Amino acid sequence: MTSDGTIVGQHKGIIHYTVGQRKGLGLSLGHPAFVLEIRPETNEVVVGTNEESMSRYVRANHVNFMSVADIDGKKRAWGKIRYNHKGAWCTVERTGEDEILCTFDEPVRAITPGQALVLFMMENMFLEEERFYENRCTYAQQLFL
Repeated sequence: MTSDGTIVGQHKGIIHYTVGQRKGLGLSLGHPAFVLEIRPETNEVVVGTNEESMSRYVRANHVNFMSVADIDGKKRAWGKIRYNHKGAWCTVERTGEDEILCTFDEPVRAITPGQALVLFMMENMFLEEERFYENRCTYAQQLFL
């Protein structure tokens, strides 16, 4: 199904798909389709355009600081959203006791709940690793609805 609820085909089982996947979907929509979301509770795979697969915002929890006690205020960092992601500049800030908001300068593809977010902060040379638990936010204020 598309993000607006239009049924565009049947899938082979949600275990065969990953968020961000483009190949092997078996769809002919007139444009490249990407997996945007997998909904196990309803057995749905949501697909959309390249633009829909992009986001600038990651909200992450399970914060693990490696060489500093904490962060305060907004900090610049080099963020990686998965192992083979080359990384991109972002701004990170604490939004809760065990939560951060990472805002990338440019949109990145396929931010996926459950993946690790690794941040390299040059001023203190430390590393954080968290787990995403929300994605596909178009505006920062949507993170807190």
